[in-house]
Amino acid sequence: MALLLRYSTLLILSVTVVDSQLEVTIRTGTIRGFSKTLNGKTVNEYLGIPFAKPPVGNLRFAKPQPASRWEGVKDATSYGPACMQRPNPFGFPNPKKISEDCLTLNVFVPDTPGVKAVMVWIHGGGYYTGGSFHYDFTEFAARGDIIVVSLNYRLGPFGFLSIDGANAPGNLGLWDQIEGLKWVQNNIGAFGGDPKKVTTFGESAGGSSISQLALTAKAKGLFHRFIPQSGSAWADWTWSTEKAATLSLRIGDILGCHAGETERSKLLDCLRKKTAERFLDASIVATIGVPGTLHYSAEVDGDMFPESLSDMFKNPDSEVIQHFRSLDCLGGFTDGEAAILIHDIDNGITPAELRDKFIPDVAKHVAPGHKAEIENVLMKEYYNNAANRYDTANRYVDILTDWDLAGPVAILTDKHVSPGGGSTYLSPHNV
Repeated sequence: MALLLRYSTLLILSVTVVDSQLEVTIRTGTIRGFSKTLNGKTVNEYLGIPFAKPPVGNLRFAKPQPASRWEGVKDATSYGPACMQRPNPFGFPNPKKISEDCLTLNVFVPDTPGVKAVMVWIHGGGYYTGGSFHYDFTEFAARGDIIVVSLNYRLGPFGFLSIDGANAPGNLGLWDQIEGLKWVQNNIGAFGGDPKKVTTFGESAGGSSISQLALTAKAKGLFHRFIPQSGSAWADWTWSTEKAATLSLRIGDILGCHAGETERSKLLDCLRKKTAERFLDASIVATIGVPGTLHYSAEVDGDMFPESLSDMFKNPDSEVIQHFRSLDCLGGFTDGEAAILIHDIDNGITPAELRDKFIPDVAKHVAPGHKAEIENVLMKEYYNNAANRYDTANRYVDILTDWDLAGPVAILTDKHVSPGGGSTYLSPHNV
């Protein structure tokens, strides 16, 4: 009841006004936003601003191109459509509208004097679902007196299709994020923001994305601090394997786009001619029978990432590692987060089930060549044969949280620490 009353009070105190004076001219044209007043603090908001050309036609599966100029005043009072995606399994609201023409961002500006620091939000969703529409940063911007930018990026096979380096190099979703950060550097001054004080922050796949961007020379100079939350480049699910390339070929087969090893460009030409809806449907069918749900993510492509993480850190004096460690980093996670990923233990599990089924399954994925050793470690750390069904289920949640979300963030901060480098913080939360 208290929560309901608090929420009702916020609704009463929040007023939205569309004001013709809220026009801002950026490099590509003029936009008109609106203002919100929350608890006496006003935030000017500009939503659905294109930061890249629509990635359609020949630009499907291509790196993003800067947005074109427009004439007149562009309305910026509503979020743009989310990028193409399948329904999410996490219980979050699915977008009301999806489109290939989705590369837009949103700017939340406190109506107070002075040049402001900037925070850029990268949403999560396993690289295949989600969008900036999920997040209203009005109160965040007002309380912090900072400018907040949130953006969309291509997802799933639209953003991470991988066939070969020359034709479909992968990592397009990350290239979209870089294009959005370039937009911030070029345009945030028009909103009163300081392009020299940019912090990226993100959760889950958003957290892993910003840590990956901290590890590529392609994003150097675009941000100065990063806050990875419950996700980092050290989680195994953040890097694609040969599975992504295999799925890409399966999609082609489903759509009748057949090509041999030397005809990959023809395959892409064929895929570009399919509607976004047909391509999305085929990508869903292609995953039937394929274990897991995270089929697309970043990859070592020889361009954005010339080498693997392990190879990067073999040379701590390299330009990439020196830059990574020069940034300020605040990593964070919350206990029990993996509960959102598990759908079959609502009634709890027995200690025997944890021992005989769940722990062996985790060990198999953690280190296939060292399954027995990993099982022994997990049994020692998490197993309690006297626990009840629900406590035992929580133990399983702890295993997955530590492996998929919390542990990778802790490893990131450990790798980040360096004498003379940027500040490093780790902020675990218990609920």
